[in-house]
Amino acid sequence: MTEGPPPEDPLEEEEASPRSPAGRLVIRFFLLPLLVVGTAVGIFLLFSLMTFERRSPRDYLSEVRGGTAGRRWQAAFELSRRIDP
Repeated sequence: MTEGPPPEDPLEEEEASPRSPAGRLVIRFFLLPLLVVGTAVGIFLLFSLMTFERRSPRDYLSEVRGGTAGRRWQAAFELSRRIDP
């Protein structure tokens, strides 16, 4: 008969594990939610930068003078927001 390696004791595996139950709680309740929140904030900032327009009051004024009907009132509104102190 050939004998294989002796069965491992499950208690020895737990003692050899570098993570303690407290470490697992820290990862589960703090690091994972922090990772999720950080990812959500990063996505928000990315889309905010992608949709941000830098236009001067001069650009809005030229849009009011010569833009289409739909764009004129939007430009006028933005211009009034910039002028109002």
